[in-house]
Amino acid sequence: MNDSLDNGKKRNARKEKATEKVLATKKKTAKKKAGPYPAPVPIPAAGASGEPPPARQTPTGAREEEQVPPSSLPHLLPLSILSLGAGVQSSAVLLMSCRGILPRLDAAIFADTQDEPAEVYENLQFLIAEAARHGIPVHVRTAGNIANDLQRSRLRQEEYSKVENGRWASIPFYTRDAATGHIGMLKRQCTKEYKIEVVLHFLRREILGLRRYQHAPKEHCIDHWYGMSADETNRVRISRHKWESNVYPLCGLPTDMLPKPMARWDCEDWLAEHYPGRKFPRSACRVCPYRSPSEWRHLKENCPDDWAKAVEMDRQIRQLGGMRGQTYLHPSCQPLDQADLRDLDDRRGQLSLFRLECSGVCGV
Repeated sequence: MNDSLDNGKKRNARKEKATEKVLATKKKTAKKKAGPYPAPVPIPAAGASGEPPPARQTPTGAREEEQVPPSSLPHLLPLSILSLGAGVQSSAVLLMSCRGILPRLDAAIFADTQDEPAEVYENLQFLIAEAARHGIPVHVRTAGNIANDLQRSRLRQEEYSKVENGRWASIPFYTRDAATGHIGMLKRQCTKEYKIEVVLHFLRREILGLRRYQHAPKEHCIDHWYGMSADETNRVRISRHKWESNVYPLCGLPTDMLPKPMARWDCEDWLAEHYPGRKFPRSACRVCPYRSPSEWRHLKENCPDDWAKAVEMDRQIRQLGGMRGQTYLHPSCQPLDQADLRDLDDRRGQLSLFRLECSGVCGV
């Protein structure tokens, strides 16, 4: 009896020893493959001229896995990085940081779709120069030209696999079914592909210094600032990454940085007071189907070159591969240069009472 117990203990000891040896071998092999963690890439200061750095091509769809970090960075972290859209709210956040009204930013990142209106790029140049004067670099990165990518998506379904880099349209165009006349909308993927993934790639590769597939930190490394205002709290999100914390200064989330939350119109008033005579446009691609009638009118009346390119793109997307009907930029499913660009109240022949209502809550 005692002999059998002793034999059992010996077998268990051998198994444990063998298991420890296997684990040690795997750990040693994994360490050899991974190599030492690289140091984080320092954020270069912008040039005195304020010229933007060249937009780097960022591969989209790259597999970026959540894993474990170098823990040699605590003295540098967390860094405050702003996602800059060069529109009203994000411009206000960057300029408030420059003036010391908000905490100092370490950098800003502009994800360029290469299809923004000219007034947005003009404003971006101003912001880069202004931020450079205060030592805040603004980086420009891109996943490619969204308008050119649309050309590759204008393929019949049977031709799709035969074309190099062929892809489906990622913009939510309006569609009209040829048989029923029903109007629908395509799935939106453009924000993810041309904005979110570009910024994520920049943060992981250039700020944290991680290689592809390399473990991401579990420590809090980056305060990721966004320009969502207090009237857009439905767009507020909690980061799914342990190394990143989303910060919304205009909403006072997660902590108050301003005396009170600021809505879009508050940002417009602040910009008009501190930068009189300068226009801060809405940041949106020329071919964005989410433009309101007033925004399409603004493009037509004030940006004729951008309007002409939007009209031409609207003609080119009429037949997209795999679609049962035609596709359009305007929700009426009419050619853009023939669509009714009046607001609903303009069509009825009266002014919008909501636009004149000073408190902004009538009809809510």
